[in-house]
Amino acid sequence: MNCARCGGMLGPDIVYFGENAPEDCAAASFELVDATDTLLMAGSSLMLMAGPRFAPVQPKWQT
Repeated sequence: MNCARCGGMLGPDIVYFGENAPEDCAAASFELVDATDTLLMAGSSLMLMAGPRFAPVQPKWQT
């Protein structure tokens, strides 16, 4: 299915396996993680770098 306005292929607003998140989305995520004391990752096997890549930016969590 194509967009009626631009003719481009329509797709869901998600990041598929192997793709990178948009830079603005990743930057906003890192800012949110940096501003918190606790991070709960739910629904992730933590086998992909989508979630666990955010944890190392918080040295205060490392013991």
